Amino acid sequence: MSNGSGEMTSPTPGPTGQPGKRALISLAFGIAIAVLIVGGMRLLGGHGTPQARTITYAVDGGPADVTYGPAGSAAAHGSPMSVNAPDTGAAYYYVQAQLTDDGSVTCMISVDGSPVSQASASGAYRIAQCEIVPDGSGGWRSVTG
Repeated sequence: MSNGSGEMTSPTPGPTGQPGKRALISLAFGIAIAVLIVGGMRLLGGHGTPQARTITYAVDGGPADVTYGPAGSAAAHGSPMSVNAPDTGAAYYYVQAQLTDDGSVTCMISVDGSPVSQASASGAYRIAQCEIVPDGSGGWRSVTG
């Protein structure tokens, strides 16, 4: 602090038993940081620290070749199918079903039993694709279908 003549002086301590201004400012700053961290984790919906949620990949119809999974993976299956998997905190989840012959196929991704994305395709070699991403408030939104 300056004493008016340009010299730096030490802050005057608060009355005995009471914290000084710097201590109060430091405490307020620490609380603000803690609130931002906790609030940020809520906005992420636990992503990075997955919540106990179940992702369901489902495909009806066909015949179709199916690939599905979280970002960075690709499990394979035939249609029809329904697979439950835990939320791993991935950036996105997808299911894709490509018809291998004439017909129709529908894919769907649900989170804890609630449908989030659904798509259909008809005709030989057509593709139905579903993909979900975090919505920023702890839930999910479809970016396809």
